[in-house]
Amino acid sequence: MMLLVSCAVTQPKESPAVPDSERMARLEAVFQELLDRPEKGLDPDSIKVLLTDESLRWLESMEAAAISEPRDQLEARPFNELLTIVSFRMLERDGQLTGVHKDRMLYLAASRKGFLHKAMNLKLGPFEIKNDRGYRGLATSPRVPILFFIWQDGVWKLDLVSTMPVITRGVETIGVKKKWTQSHAVLYILEKSFRSQLKVAPDESLLEPRGEQQ
Repeated sequence: MMLLVSCAVTQPKESPAVPDSERMARLEAVFQELLDRPEKGLDPDSIKVLLTDESLRWLESMEAAAISEPRDQLEARPFNELLTIVSFRMLERDGQLTGVHKDRMLYLAASRKGFLHKAMNLKLGPFEIKNDRGYRGLATSPRVPILFFIWQDGVWKLDLVSTMPVITRGVETIGVKKKWTQSHAVLYILEKSFRSQLKVAPDESLLEPRGEQQ
């Protein structure tokens, strides 16, 4: 009898369900935090708590690849990863990551001029929640999500791994239509996007790690 009583007492209670109205409010608040922190000049490191663990591991793996991955391995990657890695190498070569001593890929993603911040400043439609996933699409196509969030332990976190392939799909189609290789398309897009901000134009040397660039 004592054993049964003890087991009943020590069983954890289930967490109360959070109403969807409150979850929606929390989702909107997290999105606003993702916008506000870079605008306020806060260290991009502060955004870590707003990203899923998988997203943080992905950023770490992208930075490691940017430092050491050779061209043949790089060109086998999906377009969004190739664009992310070459962007990192380009900005590092240009001196724009000078002074950033850790989490440089996170800085590239989450700073005020980062690709994630730019995506969030697009004209977006309403949020949508389905079970433990949150979505947001463009105002022109609200039912097609481009930003993905996951509900974990009572908080929303941005799923960067799912978001990145979608927010880069538009520029990816440029190369597809012209039947370019992915690497050629990436260099073309970066040259068009950053030509006025760079000391050295993007070229094929960025497809090799820094130690092997000519």
